[in-house]
Amino acid sequence: MKSFASTLGGKTTVKAQVYTVLTEFVPISFDTTSLHSWSEVETRSNLDIDNIKDGHWIKLVNRHQQGQRFAHLIVNLTTSEAANMVIHNGLRFDPAHLARDCKQIHDTCGTCNLMKHITSDCNKDDEHKFRCTNCNTTGHTSWSRDCPAFIV
Repeated sequence: MKSFASTLGGKTTVKAQVYTVLTEFVPISFDTTSLHSWSEVETRSNLDIDNIKDGHWIKLVNRHQQGQRFAHLIVNLTTSEAANMVIHNGLRFDPAHLARDCKQIHDTCGTCNLMKHITSDCNKDDEHKFRCTNCNTTGHTSWSRDCPAFIV
């Protein structure tokens, strides 16, 4: 592209096309300035290396509410295929929290969020009685891909 720009002369620059995607409920602990952090997101999200060009918070960090844990992020991708994949599958900013790695001193059901039993022993089958351990809301289980903790 530099040779094309130099042919035009003067101070002409050519910018590569980027595809912008809004990602919601991203942990504000994510460092948008770290290339390593973006590389980890690409790996967890099954994207190719350098599919993510960069990203920035919609609202400046100093304008976030005290105690705020999640915010919305604008992510610029280098290909339309990567953008479509992100729109369809979302981005993974944090590694999955698995029961085998959990540091809690008690078991918590991933279906109803009660500490009385483990997930495999839960008898709840009514979606309205499900309570997510990730976002602490009703209507879905902790492994649901509809959870804002997964859809980022």
